Amino acid sequence: MFGFEIAIYWKWFILALVLMALEVMAPGVFLLWFGLSALVTGAVAYVFPDAISLQFATFAIVSGVTLYFVNKFFKKKQDDEEGTLNLRAKQYVGKKFEYVDGKIKVGDGWWLVVSDDFLKNGDIVEVYGEDGNALKVKKV
Repeated sequence: MFGFEIAIYWKWFILALVLMALEVMAPGVFLLWFGLSALVTGAVAYVFPDAISLQFATFAIVSGVTLYFVNKFFKKKQDDEEGTLNLRAKQYVGKKFEYVDGKIKVGDGWWLVVSDDFLKNGDIVEVYGEDGNALKVKKV
């Protein structure tokens, strides 16, 4: 085009840099893995500059493998964190509190409680579930 030829591996390295730069500007963690795949493909292209089909196969395989493992890792991490996020009542399951007049004090607030046990003021109860805006408790 301008009288000089750019080696194919440099094209892969430039693509890798562009994808990684776009990753910085875009939300999420998605283009990074394609950028790393392009970087690996650039290394393969340096060794095998004439094997275009090998380069595309390398890019596809490395992209697929990295996306699979990253998705597996982030999905597991997301499932661990997702358990009680925005579910305040579920955050208290398994914890013990003091029963006072049909309620328990949790932090700086009070929760209504429901129980099958006969409870009196001062009893220690354990939360085992939720029922609407009330916590299900049992006597300890």
